[in-house]
Amino acid sequence: MSAYDIRDFVRDAAQAEGLGGWELDALDALICPADGIQLTVPAGHRRTSYINGQHKSQALLDAGVRRTIVIDWVTPTPTG
Repeated sequence: MSAYDIRDFVRDAAQAEGLGGWELDALDALICPADGIQLTVPAGHRRTSYINGQHKSQALLDAGVRRTIVIDWVTPTPTG
């Protein structure tokens, strides 16, 4: 399942639960692969770093949000 398939699945499930309007727009901003908060763990490292979303994360923290959805990319270790 691709990131865009997951986005559609989450969006459809939220709409089935009655989410709409600005709340659905906010959810889209978190689950869209192009706009969401993205973290990565580079191959051979244990530390997570941002690819995208530093400002969005800070805005959420400033608003009192302590849990949210992030896209977690794990770079595979090269073989060869």
